[in-house]
Amino acid sequence: MKSIKKVIIRMKKKKFADSTYGRSFLKGVCWEFISFSITTIAVYIVYGNLIFSMEFSLILSIIKIFIFFIHERFWKTISWGKIKIS
Repeated sequence: MKSIKKVIIRMKKKKFADSTYGRSFLKGVCWEFISFSITTIAVYIVYGNLIFSMEFSLILSIIKIFIFFIHERFWKTISWGKIKIS
């Protein structure tokens, strides 16, 4: 119960109410950079071809950034699991 009260106090002190489309997109790009690196290494280990690995990872990254953006904006519309500030 104490931890919930701490979260509510922190939320009340928060200066920003919501995130922008740009923030959601940038979060997706940042995460995808990490994912791109991991995918490139994994595909290179399996196939042994760096160019193929990078091409594969790039195509996959473009698709995943778009899907992440939609996913992020969709979850912003769902109130389940959010703490209401009175």
